[in-house]
Amino acid sequence: ALLYSELLLNNYPDLWEGYYHSAQDYTALKRFSEAQTKILEGLKKFPNQKKLISIAGDIQNRYRESCQYATKSLLKKKHFAQAQARIKEGLEKIPNDLDLLQTAQDVFCASGEYETSLRYSKLLIIQHPNKWQGYYRAAQDLLALKRLPEAIRKIEAGLQEAPGQFDLITIAHDAENESGNYQKALEYAELLITHQPVNWKGYVRAAKDLVALDRLPEAQAAIQQGLRKMPTQEGLIRVANQVFRASGNYAKALEYAELLITHRPGDWNGYYLAAQDKMVLKDFNGAAQILEKGIGIVKDTTDQKFLLKILAWTKSAHNSHDKYKVLFESWRDSKANMALTHQYTALKSRQCRSMPKPIQYWSQNEIPADVLDVTEAWNQVLTDCGAERIRIWNKSEAQKWIASNTPEFEMAFQSAPHFAAESDVFRLAYTKIEECIYLDSDLYPKKLSAQILALALDAESSTFFC
Repeated sequence: ALLYSELLLNNYPDLWEGYYHSAQDYTALKRFSEAQTKILEGLKKFPNQKKLISIAGDIQNRYRESCQYATKSLLKKKHFAQAQARIKEGLEKIPNDLDLLQTAQDVFCASGEYETSLRYSKLLIIQHPNKWQGYYRAAQDLLALKRLPEAIRKIEAGLQEAPGQFDLITIAHDAENESGNYQKALEYAELLITHQPVNWKGYVRAAKDLVALDRLPEAQAAIQQGLRKMPTQEGLIRVANQVFRASGNYAKALEYAELLITHRPGDWNGYYLAAQDKMVLKDFNGAAQILEKGIGIVKDTTDQKFLLKILAWTKSAHNSHDKYKVLFESWRDSKANMALTHQYTALKSRQCRSMPKPIQYWSQNEIPADVLDVTEAWNQVLTDCGAERIRIWNKSEAQKWIASNTPEFEMAFQSAPHFAAESDVFRLAYTKIEECIYLDSDLYPKKLSAQILALALDAESSTFFC
């Protein structure tokens, strides 16, 4: 049928029927891109032809769906260049389409090309000013680019268009939290609760903001308010454990860890949290028992191995519980305490027996001034702890080091789709040979970073998350 349709079109180009039939045949063959091309050619030549108009909408919808599906499939496989080409082709055929513009932003954001992603987000706002999605996505891109004031302005503009929109309020909270304005972040968290009182995320965010503001009784009240509405919600129970740890009430924190085990017996997190709380309460035997129970119940072998490692660590920590108690408290508290400061002062004067090497990775040769400022702040922390200054590796240096020391990582490094993936591969390759402290280039030291790092080094932690 398509052959005859094309023959009709070639021999009678001044008749609309050729475009109509070939577009239908391409659609039946699921060749939606070609169908869209034909219908657009026909409408350009015969803009008022009713039959062409009648099938144009359906063909466009089918083409849009096929374009989105193909693009997302390529994105899932991390074929970023092909995904970019596919979505650009789609936007040439359906310019300024809401769904395709959103998919384009997804593609370039996933590729790490935030400036290009931002251009599509701004185009969304220009072409669809009454839709919240453009403002939300522009804020996402601006946050990734560390342009916080602009991100906040975009969110405020979006909230004028859609005042109660949950995703916009959520990203507004993220932006204010990132800027360190916890009071403003709390206002957005409370707005989340107002608009969706049975969504647990508002209560969790409010509780965390109140902890950051050192308003611990209010944080406890906020998380318990959420638990009264959703008593078995895993996220609420976890944060309840964290809130009471921050308050220094480890007995109450333990109750929530045990509640997590009750509701999610197959999840390793409950056993891990309960063991931590028991160790802080100097119940090392109880900690070992809860871990052994978890090892017998948890099905995933990776989780079992993790709990086994914690069990071994628990047993080895039995004779030095005071040091670990201080370390646990420092992870959770937002303010310094005298015991921690006293121990840190004693620790910083001596070096760890096996001092890891601090490293960072920057793919490009020229490092921006704001990144260097962050690195220098960490250098002060590290040298205070008796460690070396950070060694910054660029792409060429990292490639040579991998070739000489861990050649099995060469292919992964060379085929990495963007700089963030290069950093991941290099870090894995480097830690296979050398002990190291790895720091992301945009991770600024916090108030207690030096004290906590000194304690971790003194404990000779093999893995340490801060």
